[in-house]
Amino acid sequence: MFGILGLELDLCRCTEEEKDQLKEAIVCYKKLQPNTKYVTGFYMETGSLKSGRNARVSVPHVDGGGRYMVNGQIINGSVIKHGGLRVPVRFNGANGEMAVLKGDYCSALSWMERLEEETQ
Repeated sequence: MFGILGLELDLCRCTEEEKDQLKEAIVCYKKLQPNTKYVTGFYMETGSLKSGRNARVSVPHVDGGGRYMVNGQIINGSVIKHGGLRVPVRFNGANGEMAVLKGDYCSALSWMERLEEETQ
């Protein structure tokens, strides 16, 4: 869902359950098309204790004057534009229940939506 939606499968061989799942995926994909919503994917091939707790990734096309809802928190666009999004915590040790990402081959999505300006 990062870019064009390509399924690369033979629909004639899909079960009804698989076709229903595909319909849901297409509806979700279409909901993400307006440019007010962003999804950032974080992927890791192997578990690592060396990643920093403050690692960040830049997000293009952010309006520095806007406000955004990021995973349930309101953040000013200037903070996101200059500091990026924090990479989810990747800790596989004793406090594993506190980690966002656990184990090898793990991933997480960060949902961000531009908030409309309040009118007074």
